[in-house]
Amino acid sequence: MKPRYQVSKAAIELIKSFEGFRNTAASLTDGRWTIGYGHIRSTREGAEVSQQDAEALLIYDLIDVADAVNTLTFTPLSQNQFDALCAFVYNIGVEAFRGSDVLKHINEGRMLQAACAMELWRRAEFQGSSLIIDAMVRRRAAEKTLFLTPARGWVPAPSAILRPMLDVDTLGQVPREPPTDVTSPLEGADPTPERVEPPLSLARPAPAAVGSSSEGPSPSPPSNPSWPLRFETGDADLRSESMPAPDVQSAPDPAPAPRDTFGLRQDPLPEPSVAATWNIVDRPKVNLEPILTVAAPALALTIGGIYWSGHGTLGGGFFHPLVIGWLVCLIGLAGLSYAAYLLLVDLGYIEPLHDTGD
Repeated sequence: MKPRYQVSKAAIELIKSFEGFRNTAASLTDGRWTIGYGHIRSTREGAEVSQQDAEALLIYDLIDVADAVNTLTFTPLSQNQFDALCAFVYNIGVEAFRGSDVLKHINEGRMLQAACAMELWRRAEFQGSSLIIDAMVRRRAAEKTLFLTPARGWVPAPSAILRPMLDVDTLGQVPREPPTDVTSPLEGADPTPERVEPPLSLARPAPAAVGSSSEGPSPSPPSNPSWPLRFETGDADLRSESMPAPDVQSAPDPAPAPRDTFGLRQDPLPEPSVAATWNIVDRPKVNLEPILTVAAPALALTIGGIYWSGHGTLGGGFFHPLVIGWLVCLIGLAGLSYAAYLLLVDLGYIEPLHDTGD
């Protein structure tokens, strides 16, 4: 008999972290009110609650959730699996869980498939569209992690022995677009969710162009108190003004720097010679005229002999229709064999039995 479980602190803390605490009642679109950590049943307009009382209301709501999970599941569960399912059902509802693939996989004993199916409940109605919500993706991931956490420790899977590979069958589960980041205010009576815009990155100045023209005015030196530069080399002071300007016109054109080819050869490949090309031979042409001349009457004799043999009886001497039918059938088969021989010779599969000459 499957034991009946009770919700532990792990499920309560997981639900609290994603529901958020609301100390005053907020109205829902269906006319009901919510307060605390998602409590709806006894909430009225203007109600207020403390965190301690809100947790008590959450435990009260989880009584029906735990009873539904115990009743609908037939496979024995661990405490972590039960807590994860209670947190999952508290979010999607008992009726949705009753018809979900998560429950189907659990009752079939396929726990890993059930955990993966939990992640698919990540959409919500927002501003008239069904969108993948960022917070729901994270909530499903937390529930899945708790569901898969074994009571006796993790099973080792050494990387040097079990090298991970991409599961191409699950590529369709990756969202095509980034999930929508949505938040619901926890203060006030209006809990309408709002889209969270990503923060703008700090503007950075564009880097100077490397290949800028040299015809313009030269950039002025930076206004630095240490300018001109001073290099201490013993007793001598080297200043930038005392350094001779390079003769730009007399400087030879620099040779192009060799490209890093990463070990690849640089000399051009030789042109392919005629001897190195493939010798493409045309397919042999089949002369169908002599083959059909033999095959057509041979096929007719074979069919006629079979038909004639089927309508005769034994007895009556050598010229009985049954004997004649067999002989005609054998002549037809011999003709078909000769036609097949001619075809194989034309295709080049066998050599002719005699030299036909030029």
